[in-house]
Amino acid sequence: MNIRLPYNTEKRCGLLRGMPQAHSGIISSTLQQILPAADEKAADWLTRMIFVRALNQCRARGAEDCSAQILYLLPEGTAEQWLHARLAGIRPLEELLSATALTAAADPGAAQNTAGAARPQNFAGAGTVRKFAGADTAKHFSCRIQTTASVSAQIAEPVVTVTVTGQQICPLSRPENPEGWSVIAAGSAGESGSAVLAEVRHTDLSAHFSENFLSGAVPAGLRHFCIPSAAALAGRPEEGRDDLYVCAVGEGGIFAALWYLAEGWNRGFSVRLPEIPIRQETIEICDVFACNPYQMASDGCALTVTCRPARVLECFRAAGFPAQVIGTIRADRDKIIENRGEIRYLDRPAADTLAKGLEFPVQA
Repeated sequence: MNIRLPYNTEKRCGLLRGMPQAHSGIISSTLQQILPAADEKAADWLTRMIFVRALNQCRARGAEDCSAQILYLLPEGTAEQWLHARLAGIRPLEELLSATALTAAADPGAAQNTAGAARPQNFAGAGTVRKFAGADTAKHFSCRIQTTASVSAQIAEPVVTVTVTGQQICPLSRPENPEGWSVIAAGSAGESGSAVLAEVRHTDLSAHFSENFLSGAVPAGLRHFCIPSAAALAGRPEEGRDDLYVCAVGEGGIFAALWYLAEGWNRGFSVRLPEIPIRQETIEICDVFACNPYQMASDGCALTVTCRPARVLECFRAAGFPAQVIGTIRADRDKIIENRGEIRYLDRPAADTLAKGLEFPVQA
C-alpha cells in the first residue's frame, strides 16, 4: 500500500540544512521536492523554486558558471503528457543558468535545444509511463541541464531532485568570530512564496485583489529570484576573503535563515523587524492566507554578515537588490527581534508557511 506524502514536504540532501558541498573548488547543492500530480501549476512553480534555491545556495558560496541535473521519479501510471509538460518548462531554467554564467553570451542554440526538451529519448509513446521503450530511465541533454526521468512502483506522487553544480571563483572562508558584525538583508522577505500563491491560488485571490495587483506580485522572469554571487560581493580576490559570509534564504523564510546563520557560530543576533525589506504585495497576500511572510519561502533574498557593510550594500544595490542593515551579531546566544520598542526572542524555525497558504481555505 502506497502512503501519500504531502507534496509540500521538502527533503534536503547533502550537508546539514541543505548547505552546499565543496570539493576542490566545485560547489554543489541538491534539493528534493514531492510534487502534486493533480496540480500542474503548483508542480511547475515548486520545481522552479527548488531549482532557484539550489542555484542560490551555490552562488552564496561563490560559485558561478553553473550546470544542473534534474531527476523526475514518477509513480507507475503517470501520464506521459504530464511529464512532457514538465520537461517543456525546463527552458526558463536553462535560460537562467545562461544568464547567470560568467560567459553570458551562451551558445545561441542552447534555447533551441531546451525548447525541444518536451520529449526525451527512449519514450514509449502515448499513454501512461511504465517503461521508457524497454528502459527504466529516459534522459534529455541540453546546454547546461541534464534531465532524467525514472519510474518507481514505491511512490504515490512524482518526486523531483535538483542538483546544481558550479565552479567556486574565489575561496571564501567562514569568519571565525563575527561578534559585532553587521547583518544585511538583500531582496524581499517572503517574495517567492507570495509569488507562488499569486499564481497557484489566483482564483481565490481574485476575489480580494485586482488583476494589476496580482500581476505585480509575480516578478517577470526567474532571474529576479537569483541572488548575486558571493564572489561578486567579495570582488573576486585571488587570495580569498573572510570578511563576509553570505547565506541564501529559502525554505522557512528569513527567520529560519537568521536562526541557522547565528547557530553556525553559536551566537545570537539583534535584528530590527521594520528594517527587513518586504513588499506590500507580499504582506497583503500572506494576510489572506493567515501566513507569516517572515516564515515563508524567500528565494531571491540573501543574508550577509560582514564587517564592511557599506561596500556590500553598494554591491547589492548596484545589482538591483533592495538591501538594508537589519542588525548585528551578538556575543551571547540571544536571538532578538525588535519591533518598534517591543522585543521578542526568536524560537526555533517553524514549518514554512507556504505549505499552509497552498492548502488554506479562503472565503470570498
